[in-house]
Amino acid sequence: MEMTLGEIAKVIGAELHGDPGLVIRGICDWKWVKEGGADLLAFQTRSVTDKGFLDSEVRAVIVPFLPEAAFLEGKNYLVVRDTRYAFAEIGGMFNPLPRATETRIHETAVIDESALLEDPVEIGPFCVVGPGARIQKGCVLESHVHVDADCNIGEDTVLEPFVAVLRGSQLGKRNHIGTGAKIGVAGFGNAKKDGVFLRTPQIGIVVIDDDVHIGANTCVDRATLGETQIGAGVRLDNLIQIAHNCSIGAHTGIAALTGCSGSTHIGEYCLIGGQVGFGGHQKVVDRSVIMGQSGVYSDLEQPGVYFGTPIRPVKETHRISVAMGKLPDLIRRVRALESKLAPED
Repeated sequence: MEMTLGEIAKVIGAELHGDPGLVIRGICDWKWVKEGGADLLAFQTRSVTDKGFLDSEVRAVIVPFLPEAAFLEGKNYLVVRDTRYAFAEIGGMFNPLPRATETRIHETAVIDESALLEDPVEIGPFCVVGPGARIQKGCVLESHVHVDADCNIGEDTVLEPFVAVLRGSQLGKRNHIGTGAKIGVAGFGNAKKDGVFLRTPQIGIVVIDDDVHIGANTCVDRATLGETQIGAGVRLDNLIQIAHNCSIGAHTGIAALTGCSGSTHIGEYCLIGGQVGFGGHQKVVDRSVIMGQSGVYSDLEQPGVYFGTPIRPVKETHRISVAMGKLPDLIRRVRALESKLAPED
């Protein structure tokens, strides 16, 4: 793929300083370009006056706002407000997710005769597609993918190797499911009598909206009854547990090693840090931010930034932390006062 610098600027709404006709064929970090690079667009420059950048063959770079005097002859600049977002936009142009353009089914794949495969799809080695399943056009199933009976895989969805989609799960369009992820597995439902567990059947499903990314080895459990729901545009990192009957609102992002116990309901546009634990049945209001390693055991009813175990507004948690650091000295002072005030025998 190739685009001119002018075309890229127009697509991402950048201000161009330089040659609009310069052809770009990819992106790079200029610090790692030893040879070539004249047709690459560079990111992550520490400074546009860095000698390494000036000496490199890279001719185009994306930068935040710069004064006019900073632009150098022989170099081309795309000026944007948010370089990280621009990187995602341009990186997606030059490195799009795979999409089936013609139907290709590997000879080792096992496809039930009642499954519906729309044209075009790609089904890789050792995949299994169960009875009544529907694989919509543009989908790519890489090797060893299992799609269970009555599941739906929406248009242009990519299932990486060893993904399992089970028990009637419904996936929307343009989803990307990372290797080893499990969608629709049985939730951790058990009843207990006289100290003995009895398994509670998990007979619901998982429903995932459009444009969702689910990372490697993440598990999304099917509902006990009803649906476990993942909203449009959600981003789930690797190694996340979403338990039965949870719901994740649209455009929420959750970092790795977070665990959502059953019936946790997280609103839209939330940001959840890594290793956060939800005790179950909590409700988190839209546009909340929960910092990493927090423990959530109560509802969050007001948007804000939260941290700690138990969860509190981040400023309150920091004040408590500072106060805790002063406790040893406070205890010594109290003991000294007690010894002075103690009655003499």
